Amino acid sequence: MSSSPSSAGFSFAKPERNAGAAYRKENFPAPYVAVERPVAGRFMTTVDKGGPITCHVFMLHGGGYVMEAMPMHTDEIRTMADKGLRVTAFAYPLAPENEMEAIHAAVDEAYELVRHLYPDDKFAVYGDSAGGGLGLNLLMRLRDKGEANRPMKSVWASPALDLTMTNPDILKYKDNDKSLDYEGLKALGAMLVKGADLKEPRFSPLYGNLTNLGEMLLFYGGGEILRPDCEVFAAMDIPGTTVKAVMAPKQFHDYLLMVGYGYVEAIEAFEMMAEFLK
Repeated sequence: MSSSPSSAGFSFAKPERNAGAAYRKENFPAPYVAVERPVAGRFMTTVDKGGPITCHVFMLHGGGYVMEAMPMHTDEIRTMADKGLRVTAFAYPLAPENEMEAIHAAVDEAYELVRHLYPDDKFAVYGDSAGGGLGLNLLMRLRDKGEANRPMKSVWASPALDLTMTNPDILKYKDNDKSLDYEGLKALGAMLVKGADLKEPRFSPLYGNLTNLGEMLLFYGGGEILRPDCEVFAAMDIPGTTVKAVMAPKQFHDYLLMVGYGYVEAIEAFEMMAEFLK
């Protein structure tokens, strides 16, 4: 029997379509200030609390490139805004309806628009899971284009770095991670690439040119299936790029999503993020 792109915790096989409900401005009533703008056939929402802003975070959500943002992503945005950050969250077009090239192009368009709208803001990028893969690709493209004032700080939560799933140490965690399924992830990767090479950086940024991307803060769980790839990333000696890794020993994939539920490690992670982005 062939595997389908599903997992124990996330429904990659039959993802819900809700028009980006988690990012709608109605989720951010006063004292939050939220502005929703159409872009790239979808929309982005910018949220802050109207006070002094330390950094503007361009946020790309996870979900295997096929899932909408979740209410837990809404919690993350509120948490960041509470800490004096401005957040622009992009409800990007999703696979399989859209090819990866189109998703990357939409990310570029959204970032260019928000950069134009807030020319005086200092920008950073935040991505969880698949959003980490999108974010790293965005930074590489901005570097290659010689973008002025490009983000030189970024934060990743359990980023999807290598869709090949070939790191042998992954097998040590595949039975412990209840949120992501090993065979489901492999099937998801095959569906996304449509016969292309999984090692192409647009799918697996770990194989890309990661030089000169600035300072990075990396969070991952000690029991998650993507831990081995995160450890490889953290250990790389990359000119012009530094990675500070934080591993939460007892946590699972993308545990920062649990900040709205009072998870201590998630709360601490966002406190570290706010300090890092000052």
